[in-house]
Amino acid sequence: MRYNPELPLTTLPLQSLIDERHRLAPHYSGQSKGHSDFPGQRISHRRGQGIEFTDLRLYTDGDDVRHIDWNVTARSNEAYTRLYREEREHTTTAVVDMRPCMFSGSCCLRAVAAGRLAASVLWQACDAGDRCAALVYSERGLHYTRPLAGHRGALKACELIATEFSIAADNRSPRHNHEPIDPPLSQLLGNLNRPGQTGGTHYLISGFDTSDDTDFPKRLAEAGVAARSIAILLLDPIETSALPQGVYPYKTPQRQRSFSANRSNQDALAENIRRLIAAKVFEFEQATVPLLIADTNSSTASLLAQLRQRSLL
Repeated sequence: MRYNPELPLTTLPLQSLIDERHRLAPHYSGQSKGHSDFPGQRISHRRGQGIEFTDLRLYTDGDDVRHIDWNVTARSNEAYTRLYREEREHTTTAVVDMRPCMFSGSCCLRAVAAGRLAASVLWQACDAGDRCAALVYSERGLHYTRPLAGHRGALKACELIATEFSIAADNRSPRHNHEPIDPPLSQLLGNLNRPGQTGGTHYLISGFDTSDDTDFPKRLAEAGVAARSIAILLLDPIETSALPQGVYPYKTPQRQRSFSANRSNQDALAENIRRLIAAKVFEFEQATVPLLIADTNSSTASLLAQLRQRSLL
């Protein structure tokens, strides 16, 4: 499938990203902030002055006397200090791959599926009280929005995703004669550690085409340490099973070629696909970055349900 502005599965208008919030509303209506499975109102690991009591410990020099628990102190004859959990805003960042390799698919462009899933994550984070931001990586480089609270943050992020998709799709049109070049994904991961993007959760949504990117494993491990990163591998249905029988033409820099899928090589193709996916899973396990494998045909609601089942959302 190629980009066609008249086909819904090859376009990503801003309104479709805004509509993702309303499509998902029935799946989480009635849940209160801070008590749902969705992002927002997360408990911080840092302790300080706040409104939520967490624990007691023996009083030590330097503790604020106003935090002494006099009831416990009277019962134990030892001074105890009350500890409180510090309130912090959580930032959810959708990192969307819009490189030329994402503009492919047999049913739906992977770039379209990535944009819609990113919008779903952002709107749920917004409704749960998170600050929202987006990072879009394309042939033109890295573009991002500043983390903002409320609907403004999610809307700004969706605007960026829709705009960058439109620009990237236009560069794929026949009137542009240049050959599209995929920048290495390791450059994107290297930018995730920049100031203002750490401390929250990054949802990396991509096809993770990194065959010639030798720095990717190292950068992936660094990104997992710098911030909480969760990867979503978007695969086309054809990439998860052997090709149907038939002849498939393709181009090389030298000439036009073709590949024949038949009964004799379908088992080998299926085994090769399983091997490639297993290698990708192992790569992310080594980097301690959780990986979810998703199908571009799947609804965004089902993909988010898988994230919740694994406690990744």
